[in-house]
Amino acid sequence: MEERKFIRDHAKCSRENYELLKSSGSPTTALIDSLIGLLILPSKTLFDEISQDIIGESLLENILSECSTFSTTLPPRSLRQVAQHLRNSAAHKAITVNAEILPESGRPISVSCLTFKDQNNREGTTVEITMSIETLEQFFYAFSDAAANL
Repeated sequence: MEERKFIRDHAKCSRENYELLKSSGSPTTALIDSLIGLLILPSKTLFDEISQDIIGESLLENILSECSTFSTTLPPRSLRQVAQHLRNSAAHKAITVNAEILPESGRPISVSCLTFKDQNNREGTTVEITMSIETLEQFFYAFSDAAANL
């Protein structure tokens, strides 16, 4: 199967699956699973094409306003750069889930945000992007839309 068609179909299925699972007991888990698949599966060439097509100036502003740390580099200046940092973080298992420590008995854990850490040892740089679940969901929709329209 041609990779472009596979990624388009995968993006559409990921979005449909997320919509179905969102109403289940673990919407955050569904969001993370759906997003990571979309970030990792495309080849570098298709990933670059997808991330070039992400639309949303207000989304970039939301992400930049939430970012807590840019250790040794400048903050990303485009959604393409944000996408690349998220992809690198996912590929290197450098995602931290920020959640309440002890939820009430019988209640699911509430996740407030995720931190993606992209470390480039060769250049000695690190970028950390912390996003609320709401902003991460907006990014997922923007990225899946761009992937579905390859």
